[in-house]
Amino acid sequence: MKATNAKAQLLIGISFLLLAFSMLTTVMTWVLVLVVISVALQALPFFKVDIHHPSVRTINLFAILCALALAYTTWQAGLMIAMVNLLVMACALKILQMHTTRDYFIVVCVQFFLIGCGLIFEQSIFYAGFLAFVATLQLSSVAFHISPSRPLQKQIWLSIKISLQAMPICVLLFLVLPQLSPLWKMPSSQSKQTGLTEEITPGDIANLSQSGDLAFRAQFSGNIPAPHQRYWRGLVFEDFDGKTWRISEARKKMKRINYRLGRKTSPAYDYSKEFKYDVIIEPTNQQFLFALDAPLTTTRRTWLSPDFQIQSTIPLVTKFKYSVQSYPNTPLKGASDYFDVNMNLQVPETGNPKTKAWVRELRQQHRSNEAFILAVETFFFTEPFSYTLRPDLMPFDPVDTFLFDKQAGFCAHFSSAYAYIMRLAGIPARVVGGYQGGEMRKEQYMSIYQYDAHAWVEIWQPGIGWIRKDPTGFVAPDRISYGLERALAYEESFLEDSPFSLMKWRNTAVLNEIRLVLADIDFFWSKWVLGFDQERQLNLFRLLVGEIKPIRIALLLLAILFVISLFLLLFNYRVWFPKINNYPLHFYLKSLKYLAKQNIVRARQETPMAFYTRIAQQLSVQQRELFLTLTEQFNQVTYQVQTPSRERIKAMRQTLKAFKKSL
Repeated sequence: MKATNAKAQLLIGISFLLLAFSMLTTVMTWVLVLVVISVALQALPFFKVDIHHPSVRTINLFAILCALALAYTTWQAGLMIAMVNLLVMACALKILQMHTTRDYFIVVCVQFFLIGCGLIFEQSIFYAGFLAFVATLQLSSVAFHISPSRPLQKQIWLSIKISLQAMPICVLLFLVLPQLSPLWKMPSSQSKQTGLTEEITPGDIANLSQSGDLAFRAQFSGNIPAPHQRYWRGLVFEDFDGKTWRISEARKKMKRINYRLGRKTSPAYDYSKEFKYDVIIEPTNQQFLFALDAPLTTTRRTWLSPDFQIQSTIPLVTKFKYSVQSYPNTPLKGASDYFDVNMNLQVPETGNPKTKAWVRELRQQHRSNEAFILAVETFFFTEPFSYTLRPDLMPFDPVDTFLFDKQAGFCAHFSSAYAYIMRLAGIPARVVGGYQGGEMRKEQYMSIYQYDAHAWVEIWQPGIGWIRKDPTGFVAPDRISYGLERALAYEESFLEDSPFSLMKWRNTAVLNEIRLVLADIDFFWSKWVLGFDQERQLNLFRLLVGEIKPIRIALLLLAILFVISLFLLLFNYRVWFPKINNYPLHFYLKSLKYLAKQNIVRARQETPMAFYTRIAQQLSVQQRELFLTLTEQFNQVTYQVQTPSRERIKAMRQTLKAFKKSL
């Protein structure tokens, strides 16, 4: 490439650097180092530093070594991760070899493809805005390559103008192009995941509650649940080893069998009360979803398991939207009560001897289940238990230590101890993990954050089913009614590990308003852009054409193509129909163009009148008179500085038309 295109090289290098580092969790570290080196070497000409670039043979040998290193470091990461790294590596090596215009445009095309790859791993509106900025840099680089002398400000403005012109066409294509499933397996994120997992140990949720990250959002149609009704069911833990609660392997096996056989959980719904809402959940790389009890959903790729948990058929690697109707008065009774009861009576043979002895003594005093449950709850009410995000470690006999020594813990401590006590007394019990609470935004949508993570207990009552019991509410009722921040106000531990989280500073009016505006933008993006799936597209087609038939879809696509053509005409009409500032000059040049088709060409040094004199004998009488009129009118405007009137311009147009016809 020529030295005059140094600015183009610099901008394309900067855009590539930003693009590569924006995929930090996907691109290998050594590949990023290669990117930095290649961009630095290619940017040196802009700073007028001359160096000896490596030869083609050297670059090719280095490419072979890099390919071997890439195969060794990414073979376990999956095909998609390996291909993205290969593309970044190849682009970095191509930048080192960028000497011709062809090389330059190959790099540009690869970088635009990498923008699409970036959206595979991250689809937030802020990341999309960042990629739009990178694309603007790339377009500015192309503009400098074509016109290197134009100022940077004009180049950037030209790139923005072109992008804005393309925006309506992009929106139309987004709405009408078929929403197809990916042709490859979506990769799992390599970043650290926040959220619930398939096992829970007292203290895990306390750590999770230090995060202000968004878990999911819900938009209600109609009734909105009160704060004490916002129990978002997620995972059901039924296997307990004395310290950790896990999802039972028997339950997993049963779920797999039911799913493969197409068996659906259909409880006897009580329709007397209903909550209807849409949920947009953040990516978790898990398959469990969240909903209020008792849920019912018809969203594709979801199903309801026997433990009343909504699950996705595939891991959630991107944001996912699903619709739910919840009926809170519905009894939670499964199809196999015997299976549920026996699974949730099992206790470990060893460990926690104090609790076992205490429960044995208490059970002898209270033979009925109701009396025993009341006695246990009275114990939690009367003993000096405290709710804290800073519980002490309890590595040995954790239930004994919590109940009789420390008596301070988080929700998982209370729920684990309560469920274990119930099982020791012969009352089936299990721990449910999910979220409790949610922040409403002007009755438009509810945001549920990671610090809303919660654990509660369900106990079995014959003839009724599973009944929710939340022992945290016995000690910290503010946690249920007002949220975590209010419950922990006395120890000031709310989000203490996240000092820069805007959620921590929501009592400051300005910062809180910024946080809510950002939340509104993210919700709009998630609902109307990321949530525009195949189902919504089909609904849009039905709205436009009625019943979906091939002929109607074809007509719709033709109409879209026509609209796109109109946009292109609108954006480029000055190219096809340039603005005429000097009509006499325009008409005269037109007449010269007509004469050129007759092999009569005006020499560059000839004046208009000298040209007429030379060619007069080659024209007929009519042609000669018409061309003389055009020449004189042009001379009058050009050399006598006369502003032509509308009548004269109209006369010249008619003369030109007649002259063209005579030729």
